[in-house]
Formats: sequence, C-alpha cells, structure tokens
Amino acid sequence: MAGAATHPEVNGSGSNPPQRRMTIKEVAQMAGVSYGTVSRVLNGHPEVNESTRQRVLQIIKDVGYRRNRAATTLVTSRSTSIGIVTDGSPRFGPVGTLLALENVAREKGYSTTVASVRPPYEESIPNALNTLEDLGVDGIIVIAPLVSMAAAVWRATRRVPLEMVAAGVSSTPDVFTYSENQELGARLATQHLIDLGHTDIAHIAGSMEWFDGRVRKRGWEAALKDAGRTAQARLATAGIRTGRESAQFRFLSSGNLVQTSSIARST
Repeated sequence: MAGAATHPEVNGSGSNPPQRRMTIKEVAQMAGVSYGTVSRVLNGHPEVNESTRQRVLQIIKDVGYRRNRAATTLVTSRSTSIGIVTDGSPRFGPVGTLLALENVAREKGYSTTVASVRPPYEESIPNALNTLEDLGVDGIIVIAPLVSMAAAVWRATRRVPLEMVAAGVSSTPDVFTYSENQELGARLATQHLIDLGHTDIAHIAGSMEWFDGRVRKRGWEAALKDAGRTAQARLATAGIRTGRESAQFRFLSSGNLVQTSSIARST
C-alpha cells in the first residue's frame, strides 16, 4: 500500500551498527606520535609540548576515543575509580554532598561507584566497603550524617584509603574526616537574633542521631550562654513526621514565656 510505513527487521537491519572502539595506538598513529606521548597527554603529564598536546587532544575529540579503564588498571595498578557510601537519604545535605563528590571526581578524571546502605549499619557498611574494594576502587568516601554510621565506619576493616564526611567529627589515625562548621552557622544565626533584640530564642532541632543536629544545638547553646540567657533556652526536635509546625506548637503551649524567635534545622 502506498504511503505505508516501513520498519526495520527484528534482527536490527536498518539501524546504525555500533562503531568500533578506537585504540590508543591508533590515536598515536593519527597524531604522528608515540604510544607513550598519548598516554602522557591522557594523564596530564606536564612534559609534553603544548602543540603536540593540543593535536592529540583534538584527534581524541574527533574520533571519540575513550580510555579503556580495565586496561589502564592492569598497567598502572590503579582503577581511577572512587567508591562512595551513602545512606540513600533524600535530604538536601547528603544529596548535595554526593553530587559535589561526583563532580569533583569527574573533573579529576575519576569515575565513581556509589553504594547505598541502610540499618543495621554495623552489617551494611562493612559489606559495602568489601564490595567496593572488590571492584578495585582506589579509595572510599563515606557520607556519614548519622552517629551510628560513623561508629560502623570506625570499627570496619579496610584495604584501601578511607575518608568520611561528617559534621563536627574529628579525624582519626585511620579515617580522615571532612566537616563543614555547622556549629558556627547555628551560633551566628542565634547571635543575629540576639543582636536584633529577641529575648526568647527557641531551637527546632533535628534528631540527635544526626551529627548536624548535635553541632547546631551546641552552637545555639553557646550563643545563648555568651549572652547570659541559658535559663530561657528551649529546644524541640522535629523529625520528618512531626514537622516544624508541630514543634512550634509544643513551644507555644508548653510554658509561660513567649517565644519571640526561633532557628530551625534544614531538611
């Protein structure tokens, strides 16, 4: 019938066949340089003439060359891969940290493999570390917003360098820890309200199982103590289920003092 649509056969005829993967030797031949020169360009080695570097990079771009990581690992004993362990939380902080780690790793030429864990962490974290190590990662970063997660990390054995992201936590000889100063942030927020003349400053905190909740509480308490207002300190915890409104209601209905301001944790 005229005008009828035609379809490729089930076996794939009519579709574009997959392109053959270019090798580093072929890139070297096209650039008129040695295999070693291309390798140095790929690894960002400084001892390569700039015009040669640009020529090799242009050919790599033109032919769509992609490094074979498995072969690179065999030659260098490095996988250029980093493992990341996370609790799978949808909250802004852990998700933002995960995305930042992936972006920086990519910029440095590393791939990432993510393992999500859940309670009980004393079982799931060692299992995740073993899985990532078996995949040949060069190192592992654990995003540990929870006290129980960090405790499991400290107890776990490891075969590769291990680092952790956790608020207000100090490094140990075995685990280097990165942290943003959440305590200072809470302290500055509280001090700002004090400077505005507020007298009864409440703190709606997250769970004390979260490092963030603990250090923000410390910052709030420290600012109140410096201002001589510890007797008026009031605290409520608001989880995902209770919510900020529920915590505020408990504040306003629990005592004679009138709440003039509050600071709350982020979710």
